[in-house]
Amino acid sequence: MNKAQFTAWIVRALNCEVKPDAPFKGGFLDVHLDDWFIPELTAAYEAGIFEGHSPERFAPGDVINRGQTAKIVRTLFRKEKPVMKGSRYNLRTKIRFQIGRRPT
Repeated sequence: MNKAQFTAWIVRALNCEVKPDAPFKGGFLDVHLDDWFIPELTAAYEAGIFEGHSPERFAPGDVINRGQTAKIVRTLFRKEKPVMKGSRYNLRTKIRFQIGRRPT
């Protein structure tokens, strides 16, 4: 799975708000405005879920590795603001509910 596919998957899995016409403001030189994943990348970037390899490089075609995936999951767990559309809970709370623990 490459970074573009993973970005789309994680945004859809978290039910983040995706605005198809929202302009991408990330500044990655290797991302083009007509790329299929731009709406999802915009949502992920605005939610603070993803960063690039550098401010100019996202590398959408690169295979996402275990370390990059772990960093994204860690970022999601540390977020205090909900990233899920229509939710007042953050990812930690959602997962605690799913495994049967009360949120703290």
